[in-house]
Amino acid sequence: CRCVDLDDLLLLFAHVVLEGRIVVLSSNVALLGEFCEALRCILFPLHWQHAYIPLLPACLVDFVESPCPYIMGMLTGSIAPQQLPPGVVVVQLDDGSVSHSDSYELPQRDREALASSLEREASASILRAEGMAPSHGTVHLLAPSPALGLRVRALSSPEATSPAQGRG
Repeated sequence: CRCVDLDDLLLLFAHVVLEGRIVVLSSNVALLGEFCEALRCILFPLHWQHAYIPLLPACLVDFVESPCPYIMGMLTGSIAPQQLPPGVVVVQLDDGSVSHSDSYELPQRDREALASSLEREASASILRAEGMAPSHGTVHLLAPSPALGLRVRALSSPEATSPAQGRG
């Protein structure tokens, strides 16, 4: 399980806000439901008012042909991504890929602010859950984990370099 990186999450946010059609594929049923719910939750304080089916049964696969906005989760193998209609965003959680034909980009300033906020919130949430205190100069990002679909990955930030290291 690889989930998605921050850039793909921001792309998905744009598609959700603009009421796009999103199909999430995974071989892990629990992760599928959690990820679909997370897509709904990133709209807070707004609410997703369209079709939301976190686990679409294979016998109802024709529902993806709907022209209305939706978030639908499906087990890997229920449908080939090539069989989906144009304009549908396909999130493959098992390999961490997001494919789309329409590119909705957030304005750069808003994108940077949202990315910074997501990094800060993810770091605080994960550190609280693990009972750890943040180390000085470390930024914690969400990265995949087999258990929850998330784990902490520490990256050095510019503040982490000491003045002696920063001078040449």
